[in-house]
Amino acid sequence: MYSHRSNVRSNSKVSEMYSRAQLRQAIHGDEFTLVFQPIFKFKTGKFTGAEALLRWNVQDAPQIGPGDFIPDAEDNGGIVELGEWVVSRAVQEAAQWPSYAWLAVNASGRELQRRGYGRMVIDCCTDAGFSPARLQVEVTESDFDVTGPVARANLRSLREGGALIAIDDFGSGSSDERRLAELDADVIKIDRSRVAQISSPRAQDREELNKWMDAALKANRQIIAEGVETKLQETWLIARGAELGQGYLYSRPVPVGEFVEGFLPP
Repeated sequence: MYSHRSNVRSNSKVSEMYSRAQLRQAIHGDEFTLVFQPIFKFKTGKFTGAEALLRWNVQDAPQIGPGDFIPDAEDNGGIVELGEWVVSRAVQEAAQWPSYAWLAVNASGRELQRRGYGRMVIDCCTDAGFSPARLQVEVTESDFDVTGPVARANLRSLREGGALIAIDDFGSGSSDERRLAELDADVIKIDRSRVAQISSPRAQDREELNKWMDAALKANRQIIAEGVETKLQETWLIARGAELGQGYLYSRPVPVGEFVEGFLPP
């Protein structure tokens, strides 16, 4: 995904390393910005919400993608400050949206292990005048292995505050039906790599895709498909029971001004 979090460094910056001090300086220097990728209801084609994603703009230099700096932020702890910045800015922006539009933000395993993370998120919503009931906190499938007391307390705090919890990038890991039943999440987001298998000519790919979709459907959670790029994919997902989708078929992640102009009523 075009997430503010990623554990894969892009090849273009493989030799570059970013320290926590550099990330903090970029936050205070207002170098980070948010883009929003809209999410749509398949059957009606109507906009229903958006995911907030992080970008790093350096003056007189190419934009730095999340795959280039998030791995370092995860390693050095800077993800905690970045995550708080994202939540604060995103809910301030979403507070201006129509009441039917919800917001998705990402949370890393490291953030979930920070005491008070859940309370911080809910407090940011309160300060911005944004209902936590319109917030979806996305955690990658592998991060649900973080089952310690602090992570559990944060997830409980988020739910008690009204926020929804989503399993992000589902299908990129190793879940099975038993494990899905154990994961107390409200939403399942099918990974873009699985969505891409819809148009694969390989029988093995289609078998794997059907296995993951069956597991998601049996979990009886709302399903969002990531990385939808073709009408063929959309048609297949609708037939299989997915409700919502995001991807280049509908829109790339766009700056806030373009998002407001293109997807929100005047």
